[in-house]
Amino acid sequence: MDRRNALVAIQKGEKLDQETLLRLHDEGLIELVDVTHFQSPGREYIAGLLTAKGLRLVEIGSEATTAAMGKPIGAGEAMPAGRVVKRWDVFISYAHEDKEEFVHGLAEALKNRGYEVWYDSFSLKLGDSLRESIDRGLIESRFGVVVLSQNFFAKHWTNRELNGLAAIEVAGEKVILPLWHGVTHADVVEYSPILADRKAINTMEGIDRVVAAIEQVVNPPLAEDLHEKLDAAEERLQEYRCSYCGAPLSERASVQLSENDSGTAEAFECGYSHVDGSIQRRCPSDPKFPRLQDYEFTYREVTGDAFWKWECFATGKTEEARALMLMRAPGSTQEEARQRVIDSYNGYAKPWRRR
Repeated sequence: MDRRNALVAIQKGEKLDQETLLRLHDEGLIELVDVTHFQSPGREYIAGLLTAKGLRLVEIGSEATTAAMGKPIGAGEAMPAGRVVKRWDVFISYAHEDKEEFVHGLAEALKNRGYEVWYDSFSLKLGDSLRESIDRGLIESRFGVVVLSQNFFAKHWTNRELNGLAAIEVAGEKVILPLWHGVTHADVVEYSPILADRKAINTMEGIDRVVAAIEQVVNPPLAEDLHEKLDAAEERLQEYRCSYCGAPLSERASVQLSENDSGTAEAFECGYSHVDGSIQRRCPSDPKFPRLQDYEFTYREVTGDAFWKWECFATGKTEEARALMLMRAPGSTQEEARQRVIDSYNGYAKPWRRR
């Protein structure tokens, strides 16, 4: 099966072998979801979604055309007749002072999502023509991202140039996506009231949210497909997660319940365990998990030990507390012994957190 047919099969929900999935992932055509669990013979993946590069391969219809997309048109060559294929998905226009702080990371994040990004040629310096730079980018790119910052405004663009960014359209579609980097709405209004009215995203929200916002404009079907595929993968993974906190399954085994009956025992990283649905220990995030006040503390004096003088016992007062047995603990004082038991309880009661 060639790459395009494999991608079409993934779009239809068909399952492919692990070798094919890994090859497509290595070529930047799909994203993978790791569903490895303790019974897996090795790393196990399912297809998450097609990347922008993968979608283009499917839409264009042949690998030869896709290969041609990466080949720039040389001097004197004419653009092929018919459909114009843009070489780049996004170009980024920015002040060169912002490259290391933000722009480089943004470009890498977009590339990792499968987009073709052009940005090195659009590091703007004093004296450059903003509109000429933008027009040059749009010749070979579908969209332009403009990083508005104090460094950007310090290039002394005219109001006409800045206002012109808000009006640039191709076939009635807005193609300039403004990002606010270290500037406020008031700052943008000062330089360009019209540009300030354009919907923008603040880089303070983080690279992931900026990339998601760009993707919503650049490739809405991909963004929608991402959510759908992740939701589907999440549903498939529920079998291997604690229903209370999402902790992954750590152990599953067959157990003998009686001479003629067997069952399945499961344990999760949060501590939750059950045998065929009969709870052995509750998840700390379960509202029925025993509270510390559900235990009664008693003490016994220790004799014949030069260091430990007391032992503390915690006896459950409720059925749930009796199911979670706390080990007795020694101490040089009753308070120290009691604190050791409490520390043991706190270890059991600590909610699981995704690493």
